Order: sequence, then structure tokens, then C-alpha cells
Amino acid sequence: MNEIVNFRGETNNVKAIRNGMAVKHNNLLDLSLYEEYGKVKKVPLHVLDGNTIDTQTGVYSTEIKGYYGLLNVKTDTVIQTKPVSETYKLVPHYNLFALQNNNIFDSSLRDKKMEIHDRLYEDGLKAHRTIYFPELKVDVKQGDSVMFRIDIFNSINMTWALQVFTGAYRSLCRNSCVFGGEKAYHGISKHTSGLSPESMIGKTVYSSDMFLEHKHTMDKWLHAPCSEQNFSQILKETLCKNTDKYQHLKDKVKFNEKLHDHLLDNFRSELNSGNGHTLWSGYNALTSWSTHTEEQRGRKNQNVHEVRRKRENQVRNVLDSELWLDLENASRLVN
Repeated sequence: MNEIVNFRGETNNVKAIRNGMAVKHNNLLDLSLYEEYGKVKKVPLHVLDGNTIDTQTGVYSTEIKGYYGLLNVKTDTVIQTKPVSETYKLVPHYNLFALQNNNIFDSSLRDKKMEIHDRLYEDGLKAHRTIYFPELKVDVKQGDSVMFRIDIFNSINMTWALQVFTGAYRSLCRNSCVFGGEKAYHGISKHTSGLSPESMIGKTVYSSDMFLEHKHTMDKWLHAPCSEQNFSQILKETLCKNTDKYQHLKDKVKFNEKLHDHLLDNFRSELNSGNGHTLWSGYNALTSWSTHTEEQRGRKNQNVHEVRRKRENQVRNVLDSELWLDLENASRLVN
């Protein structure tokens, strides 16, 4: 069901909505709606078979390998829903929105007024959070301004993919469409092992900055064609270029293949999110890498903030490169 979502409740108390509950407030740190329903973990499942005794419980049962139930950590009760697989990447609502809070606090958005709408559906199986920024308005057409907003959808039982939206629009639906405005970024990912909530949430913040502060540049990149071959060539000549001083004397051009392939995977991920073969997809692929530094945590002699600063400088060099600017300028001539 691609439900149209445009809830604008007027009360600060929890309010019943169709198949769930909602609360409106202006405190980014208030995750109280998710306290009781949003803290979840996987637990083993057993079948009562009458053959094998569990030494801890004294009950004859056998564990079902590869599948898990979901336990509400707050209430210590098993959630009544279908089992999830071993490869299902569980993203509890509370953890997800706490991560969003951290990203916003590290951005220029932290000082802006906010109007927050938290929603839970089906006893906490699904969640939708919208953050409006009343001070940030964008003219979508002459005389018609719309508030900037961020939307996140999530589920814990395989029914909804994780989706993030940013932009200035009046309403949206989960098939990626927005109405009464335009989006700055849309990302969608199933809950598989490759899902990175950190990367997706990070994109909502830096795409917000682009949309609000550099919209002219963003619009150019949104309409500048960039094929996989174009993006690959840019990477080989910039970020992934081999610095061997004798490279020009060798038959085969070498480059950092591991980083090159990782960034191309990012680029393809942007295509799957509906962003198209454009420089905007290339930019999102690059910034996903530059902000996605949690793999550095715990490594000796690795300062995460220093790694991020270095990567951001490398991305700026790509954006200033001749190949990137050629594609940007070629699009401007066509349009």
C-alpha cells in the first residue's frame, strides 16, 4: 500500500491514528514514543518436539536454525510477528532515530526550529518520523513556499524497506513520489547485510545542506548525464589514480581497484534509489564514502574525524577536476 502521508496533528499528546499512534513535539531528543516499542533484538526460536530437552528450561524443544523471533527489550515480551531470517539486518526504530539525532546535531540544522511528528504503526512494527524546519522555506514556484523536511520510514518485520527523504514538499508516498514541491534526496534499501543506516542518514544531512545552500549547483548536477563509464573514468583520473611516478612508462594503467569498485557500487546504489545516471548520483556516491567512516572505529592510530576530513578534501578535488567540470559544462550547454 502506497499510503499518502500528510499528518499534521495539533496536540502534543499521543494521538490515535489509523493502525497506530502519533505524537507531535519540538524536542529532537524526545524519543519517548519509541522507548516502549522501538527497542528490539533477535531471539532464538524453538519448536516443542518432545525429543530434545533444553537443559536450561527443562522443556523438550529444538532450536530452529536460521530464523529468529523479535523481543521487545523494554517489556521483555516476544513480538507477535513472523520470524526474521539470520541475514535480516534488524534496525530498531529507537537506534535509527537516535542516529539521526546525532547527525543533525553535527550539522547546521541543529540550531533551526523543528516540528517533529513521530508515528508508530501495528504495535511498533513500523515507524515513520517527519522533521519539519519552519524557518527553512523553499519557493517551489512563484509565490508558493514550502517548509523543508526530512522523512524516514522503517520496519522491523520485513514489511517496509528503510527509506529516507529530504526536500521541500507537502506530502509523499512510499513509492518515492513527493507532491507539492521537490525532493533533495531519496534513498531506499532492504534490510539485508549490505544496509548501512549510518550512510543513509548521513546522506539526508549533507543533501539538505546542498539543497538549502547550493541549490543551483544541485540542480545542475541533477540534470547533468553521467554514465557508469564516465564516473569510472573520473575515478581513475582522480580519487583512485595511482601516484607511481613511472606510471606513464608502463603498459597497463594502474589504479586503486578496491576503492574504484566500492565507489561504483555506491553509484549503482544511487541508481536503484531512482536518482538516475547523473552527476548528482556521482556526488552522492562520493559523499557516501567520505562520511561513511564507521569502519575506522577501533583501528589503532585511526582518528575518525581526521579520516573524514581527508576524504572530504579528496571529494572536493574530484569536483574541481577537469573531467567532472566537462560533464557539468556540457549539460549546461545542452540545457
